[in-house]
Amino acid sequence: MKKIFTLCVFAFAAIFSKAQVVLNEVYPEPGATFQEFFELYNTSTNPVPENLDNYTLVAYYEEAGGKSGFYVLDLPNQTVNAKGYYVGSSLSTFAIQGQSGLSANLNWNSIPAGGALTKWEKSGSSYISVAVPANLNDLFENNRWWWWQRCISNSCL
Repeated sequence: MKKIFTLCVFAFAAIFSKAQVVLNEVYPEPGATFQEFFELYNTSTNPVPENLDNYTLVAYYEEAGGKSGFYVLDLPNQTVNAKGYYVGSSLSTFAIQGQSGLSANLNWNSIPAGGALTKWEKSGSSYISVAVPANLNDLFENNRWWWWQRCISNSCL
């Protein structure tokens, strides 16, 4: 477990040291009437918006019965302006504690062309693709970790 954690820390540091868009906020386990969300922030001052088509978010999960694996959220061909925010949620219009009617740039239950949400489940020594639950609201459920990366031409920075 220490080796995996150490590898993740090094990968995380290497990724963020070159990133223009960073994972700014995650709202996991929001409660019964609220939705999870993540927020990206474009740190760049470049007037050309950053295309998110090459960005991927990975969330590890563990379920009852000993099932484990990860969700892979490949972001669609959308952009975020310099010093701008990009929000993904389980609903297009979502609510968090004390705020309702917030607009998400991405609804991960209805992803536009170019993006995808897949679920991979551990099966022996490998992983198999399984169906993503309908109306998934717990992508970042408590006790999960997430990893943010940017890949260009099949090469991750």
